[in-house]
Amino acid sequence: MLPVGRLLSQTSFPEAYRLVLMLGFEPSGEFVPDHVIDGASKLFNIEFPVEYVDVLRRFSGAHGDVDFRVDRPTPGFDYCGIGLVLSILPWGSRPSVYSVMGTWSEHGLDPNIIPFGEDGGGNYVCFDNRDSGPPKIAFYFHEVFGDDGIIHVCDTFRELLDRLQLPPDDE
Repeated sequence: MLPVGRLLSQTSFPEAYRLVLMLGFEPSGEFVPDHVIDGASKLFNIEFPVEYVDVLRRFSGAHGDVDFRVDRPTPGFDYCGIGLVLSILPWGSRPSVYSVMGTWSEHGLDPNIIPFGEDGGGNYVCFDNRDSGPPKIAFYFHEVFGDDGIIHVCDTFRELLDRLQLPPDDE
């Protein structure tokens, strides 16, 4: 697998932007005003990492394909993926953080688990904001109810960027 995440987190954002394009995530063309990001931050009671805000400004609602390894692999899931950066806009037809969180109660999930990406199979990459401090990164398997479906990925969004890599079929 080709590790490009380390390059992403060690470069200026224009360079990281170019690398995300190389991974197959093209800008969605979705304009995300600052007040929308600020409003989501207040509504979800989370301070979004600056790197995530940068990604949102260009890739909110974008499709692509990247993998990342998890800290404590689950059988069959040493790696997980992101195929869609969920839109942060509360309107429109694209899958959004809001539309996904609208289903959280039927899945028995804490509202402090905030999705930001989907893997293409209905599973979600999320911020885990249940503890104090910067939000951790978790992966939610949608076929498993509540906390039993959540695995820890890593401690920060920057660390997630470090782990991004092309799936083996795309090398």
